[in-house]
Amino acid sequence: MSNESNVQAMGQQPLLSACLIVKNEEEYLDRCLTSLKGLVDEIVLVDTGSEDRTVEIAESHGAIIYHEEWQDDFSLHRNQSLDRANGVWAFVCDADEELFDTDVGETRWQLDGNVTEPVVAVHEKLLLPDGTSLTLMAPRIVRRDSGIRYQFPIHEQLDSAENFQVSGSNINVLHHGYGSFDHLCRKQERNLAIAKTMGDHPHGLHCQARALLSLDRYTETVEVCRKLAATKYSEVYTLEASGVGASAAIRLGDRQSLREFIAIGKECADNSPDVALMEFLEGGYHYLEVLQENGLDDGAELTFLRPLVFRHHVPTMNKLLDLFASRKATVRL
Repeated sequence: MSNESNVQAMGQQPLLSACLIVKNEEEYLDRCLTSLKGLVDEIVLVDTGSEDRTVEIAESHGAIIYHEEWQDDFSLHRNQSLDRANGVWAFVCDADEELFDTDVGETRWQLDGNVTEPVVAVHEKLLLPDGTSLTLMAPRIVRRDSGIRYQFPIHEQLDSAENFQVSGSNINVLHHGYGSFDHLCRKQERNLAIAKTMGDHPHGLHCQARALLSLDRYTETVEVCRKLAATKYSEVYTLEASGVGASAAIRLGDRQSLREFIAIGKECADNSPDVALMEFLEGGYHYLEVLQENGLDDGAELTFLRPLVFRHHVPTMNKLLDLFASRKATVRL
């Protein structure tokens, strides 16, 4: 790569290394590595057993390739890539991602002595199976001499998160890996298996709950969320337990469990938008019950309880509740 050649010719330490762990990623890898040109000085790739053209594609981009046996531990392999990189900074990315709408010159200027924080976040846009997208800020660039590394075998996170500050950046990353339900389900089955190896560790329970919800295994989700909430490990995990558990309870039509998770959420963070939404949905179920008790069948659209003059409509209420109780994000009222 051009930046790498210049750096090596001048005998300087590379500014930025791209660090990836891959296995059978021929569908995505060329697009990913092509998008990184101009941003990174080297590509460090840990291959965990590819049987397709992944390694050949990586070699065509001048990547430094290491071969490791897959250990069911994303943090282990992430840290292997970080420790083998040569850059001052390491940009952790996945093969099914690509850089877009990024001023690489500005990013490199920022990293070249103009940021004091050891971690830099990027804008990650997730493409979802229903055609929508979700953008979040993800800590992806790490100063290698900070000693900050990854922990947890699944949904790996930077350790000592409470002890370092994160800087923002202009980097935009497009994540293609959630683009189909089939691909998502395969990932979630893998995630669930790895999460179970963590036993009752709160992070493992959190990962189990997320995977189970995605796999529509709602009864199991409720039970795992109860266990997670009972650990009282942190406010973040408790609120996660209440929200994920409530989502599963809604899809089961389990009002008692929904109220249970609302109570957990209110005790933890009464002003959380998630808690307010859970209360709203519980109110919606109560409202629907009252409509049905008063003889408003599914085809009715009547004025009721004058002089309030609300228009009460069972089908509309059912659609609203179904919107939150399913993946049908395209439902229109």
